[in-house]
Amino acid sequence: VKMAEGEWHHRLNNPELRCKNKCGFYGNAIYQGYCSKCYKEIVRDGSRKIGKVMQDVEEEGDTTGGLGFSKFALRKSLFSTAKGHGKLFKTLRPGTALSLTGSTNTSGATSAISPTPTNGQEQKKKSRPQRNSDPFNEFMKTIKKPAAQDIVQHLKTFKKQIIERSVSTVAEQSKAVQGFYESTSRRLKSHPLFDQMSEEEQEETMDGIEKHLMTSIYNKVFSPASCDDEIKDILLLRRINLLHWLEPFHLDVALDMVRPEVQEVFGQARQELWNMENKKAPQDKLNCISRSCKKLLEALNISQGGPASADEFLPSVIFLIIHTSPQHLYSNINYIERFSNPNRLLSGEAGYYFTNMYSAVIFIENISAHHREI
Repeated sequence: VKMAEGEWHHRLNNPELRCKNKCGFYGNAIYQGYCSKCYKEIVRDGSRKIGKVMQDVEEEGDTTGGLGFSKFALRKSLFSTAKGHGKLFKTLRPGTALSLTGSTNTSGATSAISPTPTNGQEQKKKSRPQRNSDPFNEFMKTIKKPAAQDIVQHLKTFKKQIIERSVSTVAEQSKAVQGFYESTSRRLKSHPLFDQMSEEEQEETMDGIEKHLMTSIYNKVFSPASCDDEIKDILLLRRINLLHWLEPFHLDVALDMVRPEVQEVFGQARQELWNMENKKAPQDKLNCISRSCKKLLEALNISQGGPASADEFLPSVIFLIIHTSPQHLYSNINYIERFSNPNRLLSGEAGYYFTNMYSAVIFIENISAHHREI
């Protein structure tokens, strides 16, 4: 015990842990070695160039603090700067690009990356009944039935618990929501209104429940004050702003940005990432990532005149993020991971695209000053 106490005192008195401004408080890696108070003053100052700040920010730790109004002003400034770099690409006309799923590109070649469904999945897809309306609309009709009122009450009770629970951390919120998904899924399997549904219909019902729930509690659980997502969004934007000079060849990306058709499809990929800001349900945000990645694959296929390889895809996603500057990408990725149905992220096309997007963010976060001088 004495040794533990001695080690504890040694760590507390370690000068390397103190604020770089020598104010007496402890510093934090995410604040570039400053304490939160000194860091706020530095951010407000605005006289430091982003390049100097970025050389100090090579590792980001955990924090629960915030930057108040200065954080909003800083993000606004960074995002305004980032949008100027997008002028390289044309504004897009919707509906002009080709689908990659089970189709060919302009050269007639299929994508080598898109996950291929198994024979069982193909048979299941062929046997699915045709629906005339959106699955979520079907879900809303179903829960209005008298027989579904116990499910509705179960949903309302849980929403109320999340909204009124003011001290829970985001990790506790995520655990509670995932537990709710599991308990509700089990309830549907034995419920007289749902137990005769096919597996796909029950999955669509759970998708409807997820969308209804997360739209209702979005403001409570997206980038809450109990986590550091918002600060990491700012740090990610700073890094992105330093990398806007990168061309495709710097990352070994085979995008021919001189060709107008490639610019157009690449711009559609950027637009899908921006669209994620306007979505609230995790599944809708994930769908934006999937559509963005499909457009990116299409741009690669057009550029190469053939299918892109998996080795080429991740650098292309990095390039896409750098030249899109999504304002809350870090928060959105964490939100999807915390509150989406986990089955979506563990397998299939959406899971593949999400993994690449996540890996690209990690790469950008950890790129060093040496690497930035490519």
